[in-house]
Amino acid sequence: MGGSGCPGRQILLVTSSSTLTNPTQITAGIDLSALYAVDNNLASVISESYGLCEPSLGSAGNLFYNAYGKQAAAQGITVVVSSETAGRQDAIQLSIFRM
Repeated sequence: MGGSGCPGRQILLVTSSSTLTNPTQITAGIDLSALYAVDNNLASVISESYGLCEPSLGSAGNLFYNAYGKQAAAQGITVVVSSETAGRQDAIQLSIFRM
């Protein structure tokens, strides 16, 4: 379990549904969860598991994660993301560690 690496710490799981703003605008749930965690200062460490590599995100995705990372850092939040693994990932998880 993730808690074994941080004894005495609380692990929060933030999940969000993807939204369809218009037929060409879909916001992924993991992006909404990441924004929520930073906007609400939920923890000092955010770990995103099951992600895509940079080329798969496209320019808009890379701009989003660049701005998100900068905002988190400005607030003193450490963001750790996964490297892409082999195979397709059906589940996306955002874990928040409250320190």
